[in-house]
Amino acid sequence: MKRIGLTQRVEVVARRGERRDGLDRRWAELLVSRGFAPVPLCNLGNDVRRYLAALDLHGVILTGGNDLASLDGARDAAPERDHFEHELLALCGERALPVLGVCRGAQVMCLFHAGGVSPVADHVARRHAVTREVHAVASAVERVVRDWPTRFEVNSYHAFTLSPDRVRPQFLALARADDGSVEAMGHVALPQLGILWHPERERPFVQGPLDLVQALFSGAAQR
Repeated sequence: MKRIGLTQRVEVVARRGERRDGLDRRWAELLVSRGFAPVPLCNLGNDVRRYLAALDLHGVILTGGNDLASLDGARDAAPERDHFEHELLALCGERALPVLGVCRGAQVMCLFHAGGVSPVADHVARRHAVTREVHAVASAVERVVRDWPTRFEVNSYHAFTLSPDRVRPQFLALARADDGSVEAMGHVALPQLGILWHPERERPFVQGPLDLVQALFSGAAQR
């Protein structure tokens, strides 16, 4: 089985003086159902290169949870997680490892590549439609998303979106909500895909546009 690393949210347990790493169990269920082995990743402050090399991963998922420490009004920030995920993205870029950024993970990916995020209204705990974008230039994940329908429905749990005017040239906007906000983006040269919806929260796990995990990590994103 291919090993897929999953970043974890930081949870503060004040009465014990602990900052714990945690992961929604549904991610493990989703990956195993697609034939992958989930590997939870600790939010290390250093030796990230050696840590990643020892795990010999085939891909990485930047999961949701925690506010980004750099955003105004962050209430659930985890600076150590921000640092770890930036280091992780740098190393994955060097090795051309496939990366899926989900919700917060897509925002981290955008900021890492010098893009920006913006507050968005009415995107928390609801479902809404998105429309697929078509470009003359293909992204490195084009074959992962080419079977998405022109319009489809997604779940939504984010208060920040990928700023339409600050998605960097190395990324293409792949899907937008009706308010114009970017809901998915793909890197032009690297197998990196960011989405703002949560495939692990669908019950049952569904095929089609939400079932992109297998396509990305099975090698379909490679040129």
